[in-house]
Amino acid sequence: MTIIYGMMMSVVIALFVFVFKRAMHGQNMVTPLLGWLTGLSFFLILPLCILILNGGYQMPVSYGVLGYWGDLDLSDPAYIFPFLLIWASLALTAFALLAVLLKRHRSPRLAPCYTASLPKLRIVILVCSAIILTNWIITIVSVGGIQSYFLLHWYTRFDELINQWGGIFILFQHTTGALQIILTAATALLIDANLKRLTRKYGILIFALLMIVLNMIMTGNRIYIALLALYVGISLLMQRRFRLIIFMMMVMPILALFFSAWAHVRSGMGDISTAIENYEYSREGESTKLINTLVDVTEASNVMLLFHIIRDFGSRYDLLYGETYTRAFTFVIPRSIYPNRTQSFTVTTAELYEPEAHTSLSSTALGEMYANFGVFTVILLPLFTLAVLWTSNRVMSMFSRHALLSAALFMLFAWMSRSVFAANFIAIILCVIIIWGLRFEKDLVYPAANNKLHHPNFRRTRKVRASDRHLFSG
Repeated sequence: MTIIYGMMMSVVIALFVFVFKRAMHGQNMVTPLLGWLTGLSFFLILPLCILILNGGYQMPVSYGVLGYWGDLDLSDPAYIFPFLLIWASLALTAFALLAVLLKRHRSPRLAPCYTASLPKLRIVILVCSAIILTNWIITIVSVGGIQSYFLLHWYTRFDELINQWGGIFILFQHTTGALQIILTAATALLIDANLKRLTRKYGILIFALLMIVLNMIMTGNRIYIALLALYVGISLLMQRRFRLIIFMMMVMPILALFFSAWAHVRSGMGDISTAIENYEYSREGESTKLINTLVDVTEASNVMLLFHIIRDFGSRYDLLYGETYTRAFTFVIPRSIYPNRTQSFTVTTAELYEPEAHTSLSSTALGEMYANFGVFTVILLPLFTLAVLWTSNRVMSMFSRHALLSAALFMLFAWMSRSVFAANFIAIILCVIIIWGLRFEKDLVYPAANNKLHHPNFRRTRKVRASDRHLFSG
């Protein structure tokens, strides 16, 4: 069975490689569509391949998984249908994209090129950082100080504030999350400018990277670093900077170990030394350290839950028929007015699969689609992907006015591939409002002085003439 699964996945991988090549054709900037494709590749295809090669996976006892979803045996015939549905959804998605992308002009075209304004990027990064820091200070004071803040579990530390302030605090947190995405997007554009040798000033870049690391410490969420790394990786691939890509691949094992450890120690930041000791002790009894690390880094547990959702919904559990998607439009209505408002899909799945724990469980975008619409997911995933393509084309056609939004959408679409629709849709709306309201896009990028210097077919970007430096140095 593993061999058959592997052969079928090789077809999907080949299709996605071809799709990536077509999606990058004629482009010299990272697009929102590439974010969605990268998210599907990293959070669905890659962990699925890992699980197939391992024949399945069983969560170690030290992970504290209480539900049966933590065990996946791919030799069990019960999981044939879930695999076939996942495979068909991905294959049809690739074919749908190719049907559209292959209609583009086949000869290389000179895409419009732009250079970033370093002073404006600096303003965006500093403004976002100032608001985020203010939010952290207010939150720390509200929970009783820095010690209390870190003693509380990262997932439940805001429960009391939510009970006290209700929807106002939730909206406040959504807004802060949008600012963190914008900060990460601005940092990505700054890194991209450095990679293209459009600037050699690293002070603001170091500050932005420190803010993203600090954000991981304060929120317990490593996703922002992962999204930034995915953006940089795609940017390097588009520039054909293969030496840097190889260097990143050599560094990845170290980052993988760090991210794996962080997933276990982030809940014990109030006593970090004890948390690390507990993590090391739990790892000593594990016989499959490598596969455990790969599962942690790629969040393959989401794909494991996806298999169980496809197996259970429609038989063991009733389909939701789009209920969780309505949260994108009803989240602003207080529960005092709308007491039966649908809760997040991650909370719904946690109540079904781990009712004894106060947590949430992700199952990729495919999991939410199937739980709502069943086998129609095979059609819905390609249709949604085409909607992403349309959005990407619209944004990129006005890149000079939407450069920051384009980078933010890359990250949000990548995030949406592993998470739920409503939360990311809300984040997109808030990002648009913040970017527009604070005029972050105004004078952010300028047309490049010589498009040929940045044509995607050139293997290396040349240095920009001194006379052109006003375009990015302000």
